[in-house]
Amino acid sequence: MKISNLLQRFLSGIAIIIIFLGALILGKYSTILLLTIIFGISLAEVKNMFSIQGNGLFTFFLISGILFMLLAAITILNTIEYRWITYFAIAYLSITIIVFILSNNISIKEITLLGSAQIWLGFTLLCYFYLGRITEHAGFNSLLLILLIIIIWVNDIFAYLTGNVIGKHPLSKNISPGKTIEGFLGGILFSVLTGYIIAQYIENANEIKWMAISVVIAITSTLGDLFESKIKRETAVKDSGNVFPGHGGMLDRFDSLLFSAPAFLLLYLIL
Repeated sequence: MKISNLLQRFLSGIAIIIIFLGALILGKYSTILLLTIIFGISLAEVKNMFSIQGNGLFTFFLISGILFMLLAAITILNTIEYRWITYFAIAYLSITIIVFILSNNISIKEITLLGSAQIWLGFTLLCYFYLGRITEHAGFNSLLLILLIIIIWVNDIFAYLTGNVIGKHPLSKNISPGKTIEGFLGGILFSVLTGYIIAQYIENANEIKWMAISVVIAITSTLGDLFESKIKRETAVKDSGNVFPGHGGMLDRFDSLLFSAPAFLLLYLIL
């Protein structure tokens, strides 16, 4: 990789970190705004990767997805009752069926792809947002959101470095030839170390639990990366988009979060 490309990648990475962490630190409104932007751009990237032509259909799924995320977010914050989500879901499904029946040029494949992407992206990002509520009876605390993304980034960085230095055995040759078993294990090792360090700075935290959580985050983070790599391979694209110079698209940067957030939320609630 040329020095100019490395510099571009480095500066772009710094910008991603500043914007992402800045939004989390500023609070609940900036966080949900950030997640809504991630949702919208990621859904557009899915549309482009699968060469879906229906702009009207995409607009419908985009707007309804954003509305659902905002409604769910204010419900999570206890601003309105949960029954409104049920009402919205019923209305949404009814409109989707009507749109499909009345439209002659929309295929079930396009509806299935965009609908599945909408649910996948919206659900996992809302799981991430909900992490700001599970330690708070009232209000919003972004600590768990920040810790999760730190562990993901540590896993990504050290999996890459370990794989480059000692990696010899492919983790998944057909999906992502650049990933190695050695890199995967290196990412887990440093993620566990990060979990142990985190536990030292959280009141009444259990080291074993945080180390176990870190293992799950590292594994699901890698699975998320492989899942997106498989989509790109099947759709014959190098990157999901070009939002971030040197880093690719939104899905390229946040695919790990889309798998690890639900896993982290579930495991944290259990433990």
